[in-house]
Amino acid sequence: MKNHAHHRTTTPYVVLLSAFSAIGGFLFGYDTGVVSGAMLLLKDEFSLSSVEQEVVVSVTIGAAFVAALLGGYLSDRFGRKVCTLFASFVFTVGALVLGVAQNLTMLIVGRLTLGIAIGRVCICNIYWWVNYMADKVFSTNVIV
Repeated sequence: MKNHAHHRTTTPYVVLLSAFSAIGGFLFGYDTGVVSGAMLLLKDEFSLSSVEQEVVVSVTIGAAFVAALLGGYLSDRFGRKVCTLFASFVFTVGALVLGVAQNLTMLIVGRLTLGIAIGRVCICNIYWWVNYMADKVFSTNVIV
């Protein structure tokens, strides 16, 4: 008697979603790392003290923490799609503010804005979506 074990195959769509998930994780770390390199130029350009440099770097992580705490409530209230679109808009605003920053206040506001977007994306992020899609649509296990 032949063994007819059910073999699950991974579709190209699941592979694509997994790749985007990995890129998303990379970008979270990249944002934190890139500011360290940028700080070498920013401290001279804006005459930043050590404390001001610490604030510019850490305000993003603090804002992300607070935004992530509120993320579940906002996702329940408005839905993941609306929250993801909002986070994308906030990312854009933060990037624009940083792009035109002329002083320390604008740097802090821009980094704070990016932190809010990062915290939002952490809650309604692609990792959860990939696992949901893999389990519900493709019946495939994807480890993220």
